[in-house]
Amino acid sequence: TRFRNVTGVQTCALPICQRDPSLAAELDSKMFYFENFSEIPVQQIQLLIRQVPREVLVVALKGSEPSLRDIFLSNMSERQAEVVRFEMENLPPLRVQEIEDKRREVVRIARQLEQDNVISLERQRAATDSKVAAS
Repeated sequence: TRFRNVTGVQTCALPICQRDPSLAAELDSKMFYFENFSEIPVQQIQLLIRQVPREVLVVALKGSEPSLRDIFLSNMSERQAEVVRFEMENLPPLRVQEIEDKRREVVRIARQLEQDNVISLERQRAATDSKVAAS
C-alpha cells in the first residue's frame, strides 16, 4: 500500500508501510484523493456536482486525467458541461498549487456531504463506468 504526496504521486516513505502493511492498507482506504472520484458511483458524482461551485470545479478539473474529467462532464447537463469546457479552455495558466487547492476544496465539500449523509465516498465502481441514464 502506498500513500500519496501532495501532488498525488504514490509514495511509501512512511515507516508504517514497512512495519505494518495491513494497517497501511487500512489507512490508505480511509484517505480520499481527488483522483478517487473515478471510483465512486456516478449518482454520487451527480450529487456532488450540484454542491461544488462551478468556478471551483473548473479549476479542479483543469489538467486532470481525461478519464476523470469525462466522468464529471458526462454527469452534468449538456449545457453545464459546455460551459465548464469553455471556461477550462479559457483559463489563464495556473500554478499547480492553485489547482491542488481547488481539488482539496472539492474533496472537502465531498467529505462534508458524506458526513451529512448526502453522498457516500465508498470506492466501489470501475473507472470505465461514466454515466447513468438521466432519471
